Amino acid sequence: MVEDKAVTQPAADRFASTFADFVQGVRKTLEMAPDHPSTPRWRRKGLPLLEHDLAEVEAAMKEYGAGEQQPLLHVASSAMSLAKKMDGFPLDLAGEESANQLAEQRRFVVMAAWQVLNGAGAA
Repeated sequence: MVEDKAVTQPAADRFASTFADFVQGVRKTLEMAPDHPSTPRWRRKGLPLLEHDLAEVEAAMKEYGAGEQQPLLHVASSAMSLAKKMDGFPLDLAGEESANQLAEQRRFVVMAAWQVLNGAGAA
């Protein structure tokens, strides 16, 4: 019989905070680049997609706080493919430095998601 492992609170918190930081980084980048040709697409599709995912992360964290970790594992698993989900949404809206920061934040989300899944024995 395989015993489920529990996701640690620090891993769950790190995942939620890195996802929120990434979404906030995208918001700030869009504010800095109102005239970039990709900004309308980002505002119409990319940002709402990320905000929806963030709402799912926040809901999963509430359930995690109540003792249910499956929703958190589900959103962490989804976040593992964040780069693929964002394909077609350029990060260089506000220049190379901003693009590098967003790419790094996205990597942090994926790493934090992996830590959640690995901690639960699901990675």
